[in-house]
Amino acid sequence: MVVMFRQRWLKSLHRRLVLGCIGLGLILAWSVIGITIGTHQMQAKLYDVVQSRDAVITNIYEGIKLRDDQEAGLRGYLLTGQKAFLRPYTQAAVGLPHLRSESVKLTSGMDRRVSSALKGMFLAGKAWDRWAEVVLAHPPANARTPAAIAVLLRGKHLFDQFRSASA
Repeated sequence: MVVMFRQRWLKSLHRRLVLGCIGLGLILAWSVIGITIGTHQMQAKLYDVVQSRDAVITNIYEGIKLRDDQEAGLRGYLLTGQKAFLRPYTQAAVGLPHLRSESVKLTSGMDRRVSSALKGMFLAGKAWDRWAEVVLAHPPANARTPAAIAVLLRGKHLFDQFRSASA
């Protein structure tokens, strides 16, 4: 009787251990699956953030390049009076609005510091644009007069502010 009790007890203990190990294995499997899914989702979100930031940085560099082209073209025109120098100015003016709107879209969900810095760069660029439009409407007859030099220095100052804001 004691032997039978002991055998039943051992079978019961064995069954409980097997069921416990199976249960523990299932819990571990579900944990690994959950961690794997969570890690994958986190990596996907991180990838999206990195892609957006890279696109914004690319747009900023492209915008700075276009602005530099504008500034060089306008300066060449003002110094020589030849309209051929304005080609980079007008070509850049076509591409800048698209870069600006795309950058605003890309930064909409980012840290406010990013969108604030971008806004500062846009405002500095617009200030230079307003100056350039006035100068193009009324170009100085002689770029070497003190009045013309003052106008050109004002443009240089505004463009330097754009460069600082874009840094």
